Amino acid sequence: MAYDKDIKELVKLRLMSTTPSNIKISIGGFGEFNRDQLIEEIEKGTSVGNAAIRMELTFIRKMASISRRISEEG
Repeated sequence: MAYDKDIKELVKLRLMSTTPSNIKISIGGFGEFNRDQLIEEIEKGTSVGNAAIRMELTFIRKMASISRRISEEG
């Protein structure tokens, strides 16, 4: 699946703001990547980049229910 420019920018900005450059992230059978390598893969539209986008979008979509659950516990 090809993602549009806005989605790619959103994911790249989240990676830049939430992931230290020295942290490695494992992407399924693709291997380990640091933040800058993932951003490169996203820009190129590779399978690795698309997997990173899917993971981030899944997290974003679940944030509302996670927040709700936390507020109910507190």
